[in-house]
Amino acid sequence: MTRRPDPERARSALAIAALALLAPACGGGAGEERETAPPAATPPPGAWERAPERRADFAARGRALESIGYASRGDGRAHADSGVLALDPGLASPAPRLYCSGHAPEAFLIDRTGEVLHAWSFRAAEAFPVVGDRMRFFRRLHLMSDGTLLGIFEGTGMVALDADSELLWSVEAPIHHDARELPGGGISTLDRRAILRPAFHPDRPLLDDGLLFLSRAGDVVGRISLVDALLRSNYGDEVRGLIRDSIEEGLARETEIIREQIAAGADEGEVRELLDLIGDLLHCNSVSRVGAAEAAASELFEEGWFLVSSRRLSALFALEVSDDRSRAEVRWFLRGDWRRQHEATLLETGRVLLFDNMGDGEDRARAIEVDPATGEILWQWPRADDEPISSPVAGTARRLDGGNTLVVESTAGRAFEVRPDGGVAWAFASPHRAGEGGEFVALLPQLEVVDPSTVDALLGDD
Repeated sequence: MTRRPDPERARSALAIAALALLAPACGGGAGEERETAPPAATPPPGAWERAPERRADFAARGRALESIGYASRGDGRAHADSGVLALDPGLASPAPRLYCSGHAPEAFLIDRTGEVLHAWSFRAAEAFPVVGDRMRFFRRLHLMSDGTLLGIFEGTGMVALDADSELLWSVEAPIHHDARELPGGGISTLDRRAILRPAFHPDRPLLDDGLLFLSRAGDVVGRISLVDALLRSNYGDEVRGLIRDSIEEGLARETEIIREQIAAGADEGEVRELLDLIGDLLHCNSVSRVGAAEAAASELFEEGWFLVSSRRLSALFALEVSDDRSRAEVRWFLRGDWRRQHEATLLETGRVLLFDNMGDGEDRARAIEVDPATGEILWQWPRADDEPISSPVAGTARRLDGGNTLVVESTAGRAFEVRPDGGVAWAFASPHRAGEGGEFVALLPQLEVVDPSTVDALLGDD
């Protein structure tokens, strides 16, 4: 089943795109700006960053992969190596890994040595013609238990692909950031709608993030307004204050930018029309269902609740959703010593794991475990004396079977499988490069370990 676009949805999608024009791609909240050095050679369309410097300490942080020729073969270039950089066969997960990249709308399933087991390719325009080639890569993937691949084109829609990259169905909606299979075969994801909220601004459109539920066939079966759920909760007054403070800061920054642009000769009307640093109220970027084992380990959560990360508020919250998926109650809300975070999940220890983009400093990211009762950080990687990582946007942290943590440093195009003691059991750097000498590396929005049984369902006899 394939859904085709209608004009009203197309206009809505374009309005939402305008709201985000000055926000960093794939994770940056409104009101944030990033400065980068002028490129020596312009990379192709997509999402690219300058490759990090070659790391001299890699051998100390993980066993070098000597058994694979391409990983140890030198090419004489000044940029960082790519592919699998380190592997401890006795400590790294044996499971395959799935990733997407900012260079193209492609997905790759690799084993832990870096060998490609399977690949998909699908252009957004094939499902969403009105978008054309504007959406150039997948923001998020999810491999369903039957081998179906879900792919999100940020703010545009979701596609379901078979093993041959053929379209099974599509949903045209401003879906973003996350998609996960639910017990029984349904799907949870996030969407956003531009609406007026006069309590916060009299005439500017503001984004209403929603928790969206789909059937296995891609039909919308429920939606929860996350803004409404928060505002009517016991935490409503705190959330209102956070949103108003954020809008006030955004408006002040807008005024400053407009003055700078007019002084530089820009047209004031055009700048005002396109500039928006207040519209993204919550910028929710992950939603995960609380399972039975996680709920059993915590007195604060119950099975079936949904844990959500709001980057704009630097907050985490959990919802109890009604059976008909039309209403939700916020049961838990927490802010702490993290900032602009991604990828919050409840662990079987009762702790919350997340990727903290900026809580350790503007240029220092980390994966942290948090006590949900107090907000205390109980574990983090990198540690204070480790080589830092940096990912102002995107970034993920997932706990693996066996206790390791898979951390994705998205803007640097790197991923690390980290042991509980902080040692690196596996390391990967994106092979997708551009520019003279390969100085640009593609954004790595996601890399995650996949259940081998799901891979069997995908590959079959192959």
